[in-house]
Amino acid sequence: GLFDMAIVYYTQATKLNKKSHVAFNNLAACYSFIGKVNLSISTFKEAIKINPLYYSAIYRLGQMQIYNGEFNQGWLNFQERWRSKDYLHQKLKTSKPLFKKLENKSFKLLAWNEQGLGDQVMYGSMFNELSQLTSQLTIKLDKRLINIFEKTHPKINFIDNKNDIQENEYDFHVPFGNIGIFLRSKKEDFLKTNFPYIYGNNETKNFILNKYKEKKCLLVGLSWSSSNILLSDHKSLSLETLSPILKINNIKFISLEYKDNSDEINLIKAKYGIKILKEDSIDNFNNIEGLCSIIDACDFIISCSNTNAHLSGALNKKTYLLLPKGKGRLWNWNINDNFSLWYPKTKIFQQNIINNWEYPINTLKDEIINNEI
Repeated sequence: GLFDMAIVYYTQATKLNKKSHVAFNNLAACYSFIGKVNLSISTFKEAIKINPLYYSAIYRLGQMQIYNGEFNQGWLNFQERWRSKDYLHQKLKTSKPLFKKLENKSFKLLAWNEQGLGDQVMYGSMFNELSQLTSQLTIKLDKRLINIFEKTHPKINFIDNKNDIQENEYDFHVPFGNIGIFLRSKKEDFLKTNFPYIYGNNETKNFILNKYKEKKCLLVGLSWSSSNILLSDHKSLSLETLSPILKINNIKFISLEYKDNSDEINLIKAKYGIKILKEDSIDNFNNIEGLCSIIDACDFIISCSNTNAHLSGALNKKTYLLLPKGKGRLWNWNINDNFSLWYPKTKIFQQNIINNWEYPINTLKDEIINNEI
């Protein structure tokens, strides 16, 4: 986590050995962690110049280029993730060719997921456009997401990613991370998304409203932890850290958390008298439709970088996103005038000091008091 110090030493290493592609790669990664995007990109390119087959650097370069709005080259480089030792996701086993170029619409296409729930929801913003490029589109994704996508995509065939599909049912295949090269080549392309592109359940939404909503009191969805094993310590917050926001009057907070946080919730109640609501009739981990219904019933959402942030964005719900600076800041949270490029109703509040949430929390507190209460 001592990125400034690491930069000093990696810089010395690149001077001592100008042929060390690993040193240049690691220096570039450190630049990306402190937000020096252009410097990160140029340094990744130095590593690749030394070793053109260094796919880890090419993959990371692609991420930074997409983040920086260099979409065409970024998506191309991002496709090299499968040859990177750092990319540990499973590839589809098939003899059918990869979808590489648009020619005509007389073919059947299989699109398949490769990453976690949040990424699948994000790439789902392109499903409708992708379906217009082919005569038949089948999408393999996490079964928990199928019913929330089916309502808005009646012409697409959704199947559980754990189920096999016969190869005679499609002509080409494409992993989700390759879709952007066809449909998101410039910033304006992100405006083509039809929001909301997922739905919850109206009956469940009304149940939540009737049970928890009060006059002159906001109902706010709250999500503060990430289950990402590698990055959870960087992305997650504690309820104690959020206490300046939790103390704001005329707000009822309802948990959107997947896991059991009852100990932390009870501690906040004992210490501050603040009650965090939890709807026990809905399993937030397995019942994503129910979770979406809770989100839809809220006036707005406060979330760290996790699946709930993607669900809320896809539902076109006003969302306040708390982001870390450094290693936990993911490439897909591109900023467009303080809002997410993927989700135009998601406003981003980022740390200005690594591992310090004081600035984004206080800034968000002012935002809520001035514009919501």
